[in-house]
Amino acid sequence: MDEQKLEFEIPEDIETMRIDKAIALETHLSRTKIAELFSEDKVQLNAKTTKRSVKVGPGDKISLTFIPDTELEVLGEDIPFELVYEDEYLLVINKEPDMVVHPGAGNLTGTLANALVFKYPEIVGVGQDHRPGIVHRLDAGTSGLLVVAKTQECYEKFVEMFTIHDVDRQYITLIWGKMNTKAGIIDAPIGRSLSRATKMSVRDDGKFARTHYKENRHFEKQNVTLMDVSLETGRTHQIRVHFAAIGHPIVGDKTYGGYRQSVECPRTFLHAQHLNFTHPITGEKMTFSAKLPEDLASVLEDLENED
Repeated sequence: MDEQKLEFEIPEDIETMRIDKAIALETHLSRTKIAELFSEDKVQLNAKTTKRSVKVGPGDKISLTFIPDTELEVLGEDIPFELVYEDEYLLVINKEPDMVVHPGAGNLTGTLANALVFKYPEIVGVGQDHRPGIVHRLDAGTSGLLVVAKTQECYEKFVEMFTIHDVDRQYITLIWGKMNTKAGIIDAPIGRSLSRATKMSVRDDGKFARTHYKENRHFEKQNVTLMDVSLETGRTHQIRVHFAAIGHPIVGDKTYGGYRQSVECPRTFLHAQHLNFTHPITGEKMTFSAKLPEDLASVLEDLENED
């Protein structure tokens, strides 16, 4: 499932059009696939990352990296997962830590998407090819609640709800140090890191990102703070990047500077504990909670015993 790079220039005799339309004409990729490329900053216009709504004209140079649709088939695998809720339109799953959500470079099998296709073969064709039914993601090392659409109608309505920030996602995390305020907002744009392709960073030219936080408890001896966090946006690695950017990386996060031997933590201390939304089909108010997994609960227990 190797990525391919494509570069092309808008011919002189072509009228001005949106860049996503130009890419569709050149590649014949689906609209959902093209939207995904923009969301992952894999499209450049004249050597700069751009948005899908930007207009292009003769002489503009477009480059993109993508996985051909012919290689995106997700095969079903009999992998257990914890189902919190199910109806004919959607699923709510409590994802285990270290479970990758969908296939990608280095993780072609063993993902939640493979498990979903095995148990719900009808989900194939819902949403994007390589992540059928999956509306939003959690990092591999993040545990907790994740919603999955079982029908295309439900998927499209969920996408709209996430776009207008109409889904309430609440996390619990443990950060190094103590914030100056008990509650607040981290408002900083996020984009792909210039130093490492698999990392994100706060960048002036990044995408709008906003994280709300509230102090839950401070552990004085180890100088770490348990925080309740909610997302207004859903950028890749958003919570991890935001807290690292203000000097308070998440405990156990090796990628963003949160790994320190003074507190033993088996992974990034981040758990999606609450999920609230209005059912996109029935209109019912839905509220779900997932308690802190044992591996992270034991970290807190040790801190409490030491404090």
